[in-house]
Amino acid sequence: MKLYITGSVGSGKSTLAEQISQITGVPCTHLDELIHIPCSSEKWGNIKRSDEEIDSEFNSIIVSDNYVIEDNGRERFVEGMKNADKIIVLDISLKVRKYRIVKRWIMQKLGLEKCIYKPKLFVLKSMFRWLNNYECGKDGTKSRLKEFESKTIYLTDQNEIERFLHELWENTYQRAA
Repeated sequence: MKLYITGSVGSGKSTLAEQISQITGVPCTHLDELIHIPCSSEKWGNIKRSDEEIDSEFNSIIVSDNYVIEDNGRERFVEGMKNADKIIVLDISLKVRKYRIVKRWIMQKLGLEKCIYKPKLFVLKSMFRWLNNYECGKDGTKSRLKEFESKTIYLTDQNEIERFLHELWENTYQRAA
């Protein structure tokens, strides 16, 4: 099983990837963590790995038999979409995503949620800029997805996510029985 999960910031990609990984036993990769290494002395709280290191790590993932990748749909990682059996797009309401961005930032600021960056005000503003770039198509994610419509699943709310996870659980454990 090769799954590529995408959507805007605040859509629930990391959470869904972890849930799928728990159900299937397939490790999940958060591409933000593949790109960035924590470094407290830097403005963002991390540094970017070299392009060679990123490409090497990424390519080793997408040639494997099974993967769960979550990313915001960056062009750099389109091979993950091409190689995936299914692409899951979390198309959650804008209101919910905005709420989640603020909630996440507060939780990280309070030290109650792990993050690979410093939860500063400029980071919060950046998340809303990224959200806007996704919404208006400026980041290119939606146009990249058009090429893969035949293998793309859109999940638009928590009920659809729960149904998807339940079906995945049933299929995983029926095969094992």
